[in-house]
Amino acid sequence: DVSKYVHNIHMDWVEVDVPVSMRKLADKLRKMYDQCIKELIKMGVMAPGRPPSVKYLLEVQRAIQLRLNQGDKSHQLYNALSIQARAIKLGHALELAETQGVSSLTSYLDKLREEALSPKGSKASRAIIASDEFKEILELLANLKMEHPKISRVMGIVSHQLNSKPDSRIIVFTQYRDTCDMVISYVSKIEGARVTKLIGQSGRGTDKGLKQKEQVGVLQRFREGEFNVLVATSVGEEGLDVANTDLVIFYEPVPSEIRSIQRRGRTGRSRSGRVVVLVTAGTRDEASLYSSEKKEKEMRKRLYSLKQQWDRENKVKKEVAKIQKKGQTDLTDFPAS
Repeated sequence: DVSKYVHNIHMDWVEVDVPVSMRKLADKLRKMYDQCIKELIKMGVMAPGRPPSVKYLLEVQRAIQLRLNQGDKSHQLYNALSIQARAIKLGHALELAETQGVSSLTSYLDKLREEALSPKGSKASRAIIASDEFKEILELLANLKMEHPKISRVMGIVSHQLNSKPDSRIIVFTQYRDTCDMVISYVSKIEGARVTKLIGQSGRGTDKGLKQKEQVGVLQRFREGEFNVLVATSVGEEGLDVANTDLVIFYEPVPSEIRSIQRRGRTGRSRSGRVVVLVTAGTRDEASLYSSEKKEKEMRKRLYSLKQQWDRENKVKKEVAKIQKKGQTDLTDFPAS
């Protein structure tokens, strides 16, 4: 029914590698993270054979919290809860180092240090910043003079699009606000690029969000051509009337098939469009890409199965209707008596 309104979307997946200097930094974070996981397994709150995903770590947190609420106030449980919180924080830092860039990681570690030094700072944050590895990580960060290679790819793709088609509209999706700001600072340097950002309403510290009226205003100016590059967080994926775009860039894959489809759906509306997904080799990016593609395939299988079921039921209904019609016709051959 809708196929005639759907335009072709060309998909590209661009793989990038983590530079050696950033890999060293990521390795130190991974070492700290792995140590937390080993301790949690030793305590018996994590299964050794199950991958320590964020989802699993949050399950562990709920399980520990439940035991505490049920009256088990042992020191070991409180310690396990703190180690679990440390693992979550280190896992996030590791993801930023591998898939986002120096700016995002630096900003996060600064917030972590502020939290640890505040009167209400958590035990987990204090344990991280007190470690020798954390000090080494800060030294490595201070000596890094480069961003993640993803940003140079984004700049090249945007520049090529604007050179080949100056009236293009481009959206760059990022998972995190710090990355959003970093992308804007670099893409703004491209000749012909008029860049703005679209973020959610919630504020975080000094980072103020955009009210709904401001979001609508940004999108209207993007639609009218005042801006031709929109850098957006997840708020740009659904619910807002975003202009048709020629190019959509995923700074990172998202593990949700729904979000992936929604991001892609921002192009290919009134004309053909292009989607570019940036993937850092050997990182969580690959797992996210695999997860969303697997879920989308499963979704398509279910839709196909529903269609087959629908077709079968329709066929049966048509056959029944035929038999009923034939039966009514046959009755007219008999006398009224």
